[in-house]
Amino acid sequence: MSNWKDKGGLGNNVDPDKPYKVGNKKPPLNTRFKPGQSGNPSGRPKGRSKDLDNFGDILMKQMDKTVAANLSGKTVNKKQGELLAIQMMKAAIGGKAIDRRLLLQFIAEHETRKVKHEEVQAKKAAEGSTEIDWDAEREELRQRLLAKTADLLQLPASPNEDDK
Repeated sequence: MSNWKDKGGLGNNVDPDKPYKVGNKKPPLNTRFKPGQSGNPSGRPKGRSKDLDNFGDILMKQMDKTVAANLSGKTVNKKQGELLAIQMMKAAIGGKAIDRRLLLQFIAEHETRKVKHEEVQAKKAAEGSTEIDWDAEREELRQRLLAKTADLLQLPASPNEDDK
């Protein structure tokens, strides 16, 4: 009984003078991958995925999406952002100190942003222009909220506050 080892190994011809024999695990030479050439040249590019770049936009679209919700036994149509705010408020009222601190941080950030927005509008009105760079303002707010949220999650609750 002979096996592939008796014939010089896989892919090797016993006699180099004989032509290459196409068969099991031996594709034709002209259809093999060329050295240095990708097997899938139009495949996914390296780097970050497209969805991660648009995550903020996707999230904001979902916040504006209207859904049916059950509030106090009644079915109402609310935006998901409103429902999130309601849940956040309920968690702060009946939850732990970290929930209250987080809600107060969001309120403070909102007030700061509102004052800044009014100042920018007044400045633009004095200059005669009413155009505001909302993308830059939104990105700055996002960075501040991420930093404050990270700080909150790392800080232990103070011993004076009640944790339920």
